[in-house]
Amino acid sequence: MKTHSTNYFDTFIEVAEDTKVNSGVKPPTKEKASVAEIQYELIAKNPYKYTSDDIFFQIYADRNDLTNRVRLVPLLVVRIGPKAEVYTSAFVFSTH
Repeated sequence: MKTHSTNYFDTFIEVAEDTKVNSGVKPPTKEKASVAEIQYELIAKNPYKYTSDDIFFQIYADRNDLTNRVRLVPLLVVRIGPKAEVYTSAFVFSTH
């Protein structure tokens, strides 16, 4: 089974040439936080800490009241093979 990911690696994402805006804007604060507001807060308070998949899962956990049972913890991932690699920026979701 192929795993789907929303993560980008070695990719520069730029603003479209035909955009009419000059800068980004913080999402408006509402009584119940919107997905955009939650994403913004997670990324603004933790730059370069989480992957896109981490952000989506954390929002899912928050909105489904899993935050007391699920949290992000660092994970060291090692791939063995012709080209051994070590990844330290991966995260796993722990229930402990």
